[in-house]
Order: sequence, then C-alpha cells, then structure tokens
Amino acid sequence: MVADSYVYGTELSAGAPADLGLVNPGGLRADLSYAEGGEPGEITVAEANEVTPFANDLVVVTLTGEQLVQVLEQQWQPAGSSRPFLALGTSEELTWSYDPEAPVGERIIVDSIRIAGSRSTWARTTGWPPTASWPPAATTSPPSPRAPRRGRV
Repeated sequence: MVADSYVYGTELSAGAPADLGLVNPGGLRADLSYAEGGEPGEITVAEANEVTPFANDLVVVTLTGEQLVQVLEQQWQPAGSSRPFLALGTSEELTWSYDPEAPVGERIIVDSIRIAGSRSTWARTTGWPPTASWPPAATTSPPSPRAPRRGRV
C-alpha cells in the first residue's frame, strides 16, 4: 500500500510519473490500520507518519531491466545473515515469481516479471529481457541489454 501511494504521489508531481513503486525493507516501522473508532479506509496523517516516520524525499529514478532484476535479487541476504530474506515493498504494478532454491543471482524468474500486468509493458519499459528465455544455461548474472530502455521507479 505504501509503494502504491508513492506511485500515486508521482502522478501528482510536475515530473514524469513512476511505472512502479519500491519501498526498502527497513522503510516501514509500524502496521497501517485505521484508528480505533475510525472508519475503515480512513488513514490519518499521524497514522501514516507512524508507518514511515522518516523525512525521506519521494524520488523517481530510471532503471534498466537488468538493474531492476538486481534490486529484486538483493532481497536475499548473504549466507549466515540473521534475516536471510528482506522483502521489498512493491506497488501493485510490479509482479514477479522467484525460486528460493535457485543459485544466488538467479532466483528471480525474469520471464515472470510484469509491469501493470503485462510482460510487453515490462519489455517495452525496460528493454529487458533481451530474449524470450532467460537466463541462458551457463550464466550466473544478467548481461547488459544492447540498447536498454529505461523504466521509471
């Protein structure tokens, strides 16, 4: 929900709107629920501030598809970490599948990535993946796309 609000916030700004929203794993500090006695769906400024109490700026950056895959892969932490998986908050526009048993750097199933429900939107927005099947058998990290198009996050 927070990442969705970030996307919505970019639609109201003077700059280009974001194609999807991401929230870092440590960015949320409380559950979001309506106040006791409040109406479902009503969120006060105070409640929103409890969830995201930081004075962070909302920014829109451009990522290639390769960079987005790398961001998604970074949810898995190094071996021996106290928390082996730190989930990103994502907006409803971004969906993907993963294989937690796959080798490091190959857990995201790139062909499953969708932006706004469409693989074509993902490919058109980012220029990634460069082929219909990814990753090739002997590859452990994505190669750079030839002429990457970029999506806004």
